Amino acid sequence: MTSAYTNVGKVIADGVDLSATYSTPRYRFGALSLRADATYVGRFDAYGANGVVSHDVGSRNFNNNFAPMPHWRATARASWSMGVHELSLGANYTDRYRNDQDFNAPISSFTTMDWQYALHLEQLFRGKNSTLLAFGMNNAFDTAPPALARYTSTGTLVVGATAIDRPGYDALSGANIQGRIIYLRIKQTF
Repeated sequence: MTSAYTNVGKVIADGVDLSATYSTPRYRFGALSLRADATYVGRFDAYGANGVVSHDVGSRNFNNNFAPMPHWRATARASWSMGVHELSLGANYTDRYRNDQDFNAPISSFTTMDWQYALHLEQLFRGKNSTLLAFGMNNAFDTAPPALARYTSTGTLVVGATAIDRPGYDALSGANIQGRIIYLRIKQTF
């Protein structure tokens, strides 16, 4: 494999980042906090050293040095806590985009759901040191990442043994081929 440098004259991008949070006061039934973050990219133009401009928003960007640039990416989280207990639910979204490696074949949007239960042991033992015990699951519904389907130059879907570009999914998009991940986390402060 050979790595080579690419001269890029400049990149002009525009978009907007959105963020919203809300938290309730602590009631006897606990507290609820909500958070949502989203990024919208409206323009991502790469100017090559030769003066050629490529409009790469909504593209996998396989043919340049940039990461995939879908129009939308978003996350949302809801957390409930009461005493030593905390439960969190989350959603992660990546908008559809096109595969510039293969005649701009469409890559589907992708959504995963996560959850976590945490026990804050510093509140139980009232000591100087704190312990956090958390159990959770990323991609709880074991959602497979969108496939890199191949298309012909005329826009026809390729079928058969060569229907999917390798490695089969776009690892740079935030998708994870591992699927559902179950974890146990222990954090001790000294």
